[in-house]
Amino acid sequence: MALGLVLLPGLASAQKVGLVLSGGGARGMAHIGALIALEEAGIPIDCVAGTSAGALVGAFYAAGYSPTEIRDIALRVSRSWLAPGLAFQDNHFQERDRADGTFVEIPLFARRKNVSLFPEFLVSDAEINIGLTEYLAGADGAARHNFDSLFVPFRAVSSDVQGHRPVVHDHGSLAFAVRSSIAVPLFFSGAWNDEYSGLFDGGIYDNFPVEPLREAFQPDFIIGISVHTSDRSGESLTEASSFLRLLITSHLIDLKSWEKMPESGFLIVPDLGRLSSLDFTIESVQRAIKWGYEATWACMGELRGRLTRVQDSAARAAARQAFRRRWPEPRIEGVEVNGLSGWESYYVKQLLRPDRRRTSLSEVRAAYYRLRRDAKLNYIFPELIYQPESAGYTARFHIRPAPRMGLRFGATYFSPNDHQLEVGLRFKGIGPVGYEAEGTLHQGSIVNAVRIRGQLSLPLRLPLALELLNEVAQWDLQRPVVSLLSIEKYSTISQAHFEFRPALLMALGARSTLTAAWALHSQRLLYYVDASRPALGERDRNDWVGQSTWLEYQRNSYDRKMYARQGSRLHLQVGWRLAEERFRNAETKIRRPPVGHGWFQAQVRYRQTLRQWKPFHVGWSIDAAWSTLGPTGDLTTHRLLSPKFEPLVDSPFMYIPDLYSRLYGAGGMHLIWAFSEAFDLRFEGWYQHTFWRPNRRTDGRWGNVYGLSPDLGLFAFSTGVAYRTKVGPIGAFLQYYSRADQPFRVLVHLGFLILPRRPWS
Repeated sequence: MALGLVLLPGLASAQKVGLVLSGGGARGMAHIGALIALEEAGIPIDCVAGTSAGALVGAFYAAGYSPTEIRDIALRVSRSWLAPGLAFQDNHFQERDRADGTFVEIPLFARRKNVSLFPEFLVSDAEINIGLTEYLAGADGAARHNFDSLFVPFRAVSSDVQGHRPVVHDHGSLAFAVRSSIAVPLFFSGAWNDEYSGLFDGGIYDNFPVEPLREAFQPDFIIGISVHTSDRSGESLTEASSFLRLLITSHLIDLKSWEKMPESGFLIVPDLGRLSSLDFTIESVQRAIKWGYEATWACMGELRGRLTRVQDSAARAAARQAFRRRWPEPRIEGVEVNGLSGWESYYVKQLLRPDRRRTSLSEVRAAYYRLRRDAKLNYIFPELIYQPESAGYTARFHIRPAPRMGLRFGATYFSPNDHQLEVGLRFKGIGPVGYEAEGTLHQGSIVNAVRIRGQLSLPLRLPLALELLNEVAQWDLQRPVVSLLSIEKYSTISQAHFEFRPALLMALGARSTLTAAWALHSQRLLYYVDASRPALGERDRNDWVGQSTWLEYQRNSYDRKMYARQGSRLHLQVGWRLAEERFRNAETKIRRPPVGHGWFQAQVRYRQTLRQWKPFHVGWSIDAAWSTLGPTGDLTTHRLLSPKFEPLVDSPFMYIPDLYSRLYGAGGMHLIWAFSEAFDLRFEGWYQHTFWRPNRRTDGRWGNVYGLSPDLGLFAFSTGVAYRTKVGPIGAFLQYYSRADQPFRVLVHLGFLILPRRPWS
């Protein structure tokens, strides 16, 4: 008896506690709240197994992140890691030139091995692939890719669909194990590496991995957290209205997770209501974490009563920090490529060139985004493999190419009776250099254009590309109207132009580009003498032939291509123009002698949107421009060649004379009320002050008006709703321009209101 009393505390303290985390998409963020509660209560966790969202949360915990750190990471990256997008299309900011209305690209001619013409995913994995690698590489190195040697021993479950079996990950890349486990079919592409091909979401075969935990670690007590539906009868199979939603929420096969819990276990099922497994908005993630925390604390008394051991929080924090200090410095000392041909692999390796010097993790990220930008790829996963001999990492890129050729489509319909169609063909790939060629046809009531562009990307550490553009286009500018039912043609000004433009581009990260360009222009302007009253007969004509040299910087972190809710966009351009003008007056039939012009032009535009109070987003904008263009043959010509203020979404194709000015400054504010993930109520207001405005004199010539007079100010505002669809946004707005002949305009549109640039802008 005395010996038993001595040994009993030791036996009790040896109780091993395991944690099982189920899959469940966005509902799985409740696991984070549960972990916070368990650690606050001193509940020990000696091993973890997870599936899908449970594997994601469990891997970060096993890697040495505290539950509060995991919460902060989830709130920071949930939307960027799991941003919805249309098939065949990555997040728009990864493309160098997306100033067009394309909403889908259909691949053509897949003749390579393992390349499919059909869509394999609906959600871009661009951010999550590199993000997982960055966050988990240090723990991989400290554990030498052995999951038993992590801060908390760990198992993740994925599914081998071809082999009809679950796969339990116990070694290798922790990031790859997570990526495999969350690869929900149709939403994510399957995960591929040296060892496995085409792994998918673990919930297909084991959504609640109790058995993998027991087989690997033999815990004395198991805590299970299931975020699956509370409907245990399976009736949701017949009531589900969407097959895809059902695929996410129930995983179809592994429905009765709770039946797997042993008697020596404790199951926690947070009440998450009707929270969608697909809703990764910050608000939903916060709610899931809160409900997971509350559900765990609600049963903490019963849970503590079944445990014979408590873990000191200070000791756990010290052990976690000791493990984090063992993370090796992320130095890249080698590059390997799987899935590409010889010349394609050469391009990838040239981006890093670790043989010249040691490469950092930030350079791996830059190379990763350049690959997504420069090549046609269906899947690219960057693994970092730790090499104990050199205390460095090998960057191993697992890649599945996509068809090099794609057919692009876009369409826009807007009031009162206008449209734009866009069809394009693009050929893109990598070899000794990256290459891209595209031809695009724009047809509609605003722009008719043929655009041919070619680009060569050089595999240098400095991300340089050479671009050649040829464009022939005609713009028919519109005057504002109120009626949605009008069938009258309101085009009064036409701009026909040809442009030949070689350029040098340098990508400054995933979202920024610096461009140095020279262009040869030829432009013809046609307009009526009195633009407010179009007349029959000839129009004034002004022909310009010249060249431009300019430098341009663009940075775009918008979360959407149009009607963004968060992010910023900066556009800065400075340039010098030289041109010869030939003017012909329609009334007098007189052709004036050619006149040479040279002028400097600069413009800056910045827009910032922040989420301030849910569901409200607020932001501000500035716009300023300066041109030294002198008098031209006609006042209308001078306006069209001056910088244009474009405050609202329809401004690029509207002709309002006071939007053009040689020198102006403007500021605006906007407010977004986000009713749902797809539906917004938007308000926007601007004030522009023109410090110089041309003025027609009584003798027929025109002069200048300068100053700070209120007469030189312009107000613009817009209010309405926008709804996001898979084929572009739908918008209905009331627009107001204070200095227009008809100040109010009703705008209704379907599709992206994004057009090619105006000539000389």
